[in-house]
Amino acid sequence: MASFRQRRRLPDITEAMTITNPLAAGIDVGSRFHAVAIPPHLAAESCRTFGCTTPDLQELAAWIHQYGITTVALESTGNYWVQPLRILEAAGFHVILVHPAYARQAKRTKYSDLDDSVWLQLMHSYGLLPASFQPPALFIRLRCLWRHRDRLIAEQGRCLQQMQDALELMNVQLHKVLSDIAGLTGLAIIRAIVAGERDPAHLAKSRDWRVKCSSEDLIKALTGDYREEEVFILAQRLARYDFTQQQLTELDAQIERRLAALQALCPPPPVCVPSASPAPAALPTTGKPNVAPPLTPRKSRSKQEPTAYDWHARVVALCGIDLTRICGLSVLLVLALIAELGVDLSPWASAQQFTAWLGLAPDHRVTGGKVIKRQTRRGKPHAAHFFFLAALAVAKSHTPLGEFYRYQKARMGPRKALTATARKIAILYYHLLKYGPAFVEEGQRRLAENAEGRKRRRLQRLAAELGVQIVERPCAA
Repeated sequence: MASFRQRRRLPDITEAMTITNPLAAGIDVGSRFHAVAIPPHLAAESCRTFGCTTPDLQELAAWIHQYGITTVALESTGNYWVQPLRILEAAGFHVILVHPAYARQAKRTKYSDLDDSVWLQLMHSYGLLPASFQPPALFIRLRCLWRHRDRLIAEQGRCLQQMQDALELMNVQLHKVLSDIAGLTGLAIIRAIVAGERDPAHLAKSRDWRVKCSSEDLIKALTGDYREEEVFILAQRLARYDFTQQQLTELDAQIERRLAALQALCPPPPVCVPSASPAPAALPTTGKPNVAPPLTPRKSRSKQEPTAYDWHARVVALCGIDLTRICGLSVLLVLALIAELGVDLSPWASAQQFTAWLGLAPDHRVTGGKVIKRQTRRGKPHAAHFFFLAALAVAKSHTPLGEFYRYQKARMGPRKALTATARKIAILYYHLLKYGPAFVEEGQRRLAENAEGRKRRRLQRLAAELGVQIVERPCAA
């Protein structure tokens, strides 16, 4: 006979917990209205909804202020949280932005958005909601400009692709003889075609002396079928490209003013001393290091970096150290990371926490002592994208990072190897910005030693297969 076990009532977890934020409010942010909840003992009507216009948000701030609320938790998707957060912070409230995944960790039944706001208020009053990272306000303004710059550069790329499509329809094979149709020669030829020039020999006179193809090949590539409607489309796409370039120039001037203001208001972060700081080791004697020595000449300027401003000097002044010394990080990538993260990495206690927040570390799912999943999480912040770009830049380099990528690619494939290399660069970025170059040299030396050890073991396995013996002799200087 099967025994029947009576189901016990689970105790209320709030009975054994301490309220850390007694004057906390929760707001479920929506696209049309916002649901707000305050502690039920403060008012008879503790839950209300407000519209999304600026007067409605100001009324929301005044309503929770009259009950003495000091801290507010916002749960939102998209960018609907931006204006409520700005208005509440301007009103003097301590506001935290909560990721919806953290608010849904405990199971509950949802009937409406007001129920969500009540749950947020309860969780926030017990201090159970972790705040999402937000850089300081000055860097948020720089981030807004920099993301717009990325969109303009992407728009420029689409304009170039459309111009290339128009030239292909006319059988003008300009992209096959020039590596970049947006260079001096390419744009000069396109402008001449739009102006009405059709003679290939005359168009070829715009060839710059640095172009590798011969004049004969260029004339053959410029011989095409110049139809009126296709030239008209090319002219409109060229005008769109020029307009985007003009906007980019104006935006770069605005970014330069913002960087100058940041340099004047924000001093460089102090270099921390880790509790277990290894002694600085010598740089590897063979191959290029991951972090270049201080006196190494600057890397070549990217074509997307404006020549009118010295953004490299701005980076050094803001961070107190040249972060472009890290292999794979250009000036533009470092500026993008500064706009996304700021220059103070103290919100992350260690490099492991930093890479986990970036989504570059494996998200182990363990049940019953067994790991059932090791993949990295899908949703990643914008800053992780720039570390992936840096990992792509070092993939073919003759550095320990490049060798690490190729070794991991042979083991796990290109996708996982790129993630692992991006994580290595993120750790170097964290250590270099927080602890200075002396701390990074130890990890750099170990990475170089590991790469050299793998090469030696590979040679020894090959020698054992061939039945030969390797004799080490010092090379002549």
